[in-house]
Amino acid sequence: MEKSNKLSTLQIILLSTGGMIGTGWLFSPYYGFQMAGGWVLISWLITAVLVFLVALSFAEVASSVPVNDNFVSYTSKTHSNSFSFLIMSICWLSYVVYLPLEAQGVTQYLGFWFPALVDQELTGTVLSDMGLIVALLIMFSISAFNSLHIKKVASTNMVLSLIKISIPLIIATIVIVVYGKSSTAVMHFERTGFDLNIILITITSTGLAFAFTGFQNGLIFARQAKNPRLALPLSVFFPVIVGFIMYALLSLVFILCLPEASLKEGSMAPFLGILSLLTLNILVKLLFIDAVVAPFGTGNVYAAVSARILNIIADKFSLRVLVRLNSHGTPANCVWFNFVIGLIFLLPFPSWTELVSFLSSLVMLVCIVGPISLLVFRRRLPEIERPFRVRSYRIVGHLSFYSCLLLVYFSGLKNTFYIVILMLALSLIYHVFLAKRYGKIKLDMILLIGLLFCMLLDAWLQYMQVLSFIESLLVLFIVSVVFMSLLTSKRQTKKEIQLEAVAL
Repeated sequence: MEKSNKLSTLQIILLSTGGMIGTGWLFSPYYGFQMAGGWVLISWLITAVLVFLVALSFAEVASSVPVNDNFVSYTSKTHSNSFSFLIMSICWLSYVVYLPLEAQGVTQYLGFWFPALVDQELTGTVLSDMGLIVALLIMFSISAFNSLHIKKVASTNMVLSLIKISIPLIIATIVIVVYGKSSTAVMHFERTGFDLNIILITITSTGLAFAFTGFQNGLIFARQAKNPRLALPLSVFFPVIVGFIMYALLSLVFILCLPEASLKEGSMAPFLGILSLLTLNILVKLLFIDAVVAPFGTGNVYAAVSARILNIIADKFSLRVLVRLNSHGTPANCVWFNFVIGLIFLLPFPSWTELVSFLSSLVMLVCIVGPISLLVFRRRLPEIERPFRVRSYRIVGHLSFYSCLLLVYFSGLKNTFYIVILMLALSLIYHVFLAKRYGKIKLDMILLIGLLFCMLLDAWLQYMQVLSFIESLLVLFIVSVVFMSLLTSKRQTKKEIQLEAVAL
């Protein structure tokens, strides 16, 4: 690639940071505050630490062996085709879900001015039939745009990302300084009381884990980085640090400024609700711009990236219809296929919190690629140059793997069950359509499914109160150690990995 087409370190960093700021900042701080009260700050800190551990693994792997187009491509270099298909498919689905999620978020905030777009139910705010139609039209317009235009996403994203970061920080700072009261904070801490179970469940059930997803986006453009040694580690660390500061500050808006009598007000559009309550009309207008533009921009980025990921999968497994590019050089068939799949996710999950909980679990499951690749490359490729080297990599790798499983586990029994069903369906697809050409289902794929079954059993035992919450977390840790060891042992030979790594 020509030097002029390379991306600067700042562009790579903002691809991750900007992709992380969509609907997450609009909803997660409020929903987390509703569930955990003032203790949501601990939930944010735990989430940041867990994601940071995962980022450590990705930082070494990505800077040592930069991937082309998709970080989950590592699995095709270290494990069997069947294992790779399962991971890459889940990664693709996790990206596809972003489009309906961001469309749902835009529509729900529009419901602040157009109430017919939403319905208020006991479980929260959901889209009405009219709202679903509007969300569908948003998805359609973004898909149409991505099938017709090829843009320099990184350059445009720089400006949008800086705006998306600055507006929430400005609004939060102004509101806290002018209206914050310590007495209000004390009331919110006392309202819920300290409950570790609630604090941990809050992480995924209210979108806290989702708010950090996107930190890995810069890795997709590793080959385009001018200085990958610097850009790639920073692209996974910077979003986590900035995200924690921003989300904690936004949570403080509710903790310090929202009276108990108004706790349920504004759940449709939380920040619009509190700004209206405080009669900050100028900030309402500023927030409206970001509330619509930020999710729209994020949805557009993920629509483009998800089409690219699907195109990579199609190319690897010779799915000719999805490999074709249109006259604009865009994988349009992939764009529209993703649109249809996105509708499937939009309709069963009309609530933002329901959809985001499932998405969080998918994204964090895919992130096991980082710690697995870290251990495999350290053992099989000890001689390669490592611009960023993780100390005590075995400990970090196992803790990173456990962090991913925790963030899946916290999403609840129902979502874990959905993931198991999804894995079995994908395994059946591979067995029926791809096994003859690309090899039978291997043990590493069976181990991955077995891992999810163990997690499901653990969650069920905790749900049935056979295990306490803490005991279930200890069981999950033991499961993570066992399966991490098994999955890293079922790797390809050193020669095979060396050849594949060069191909990256």
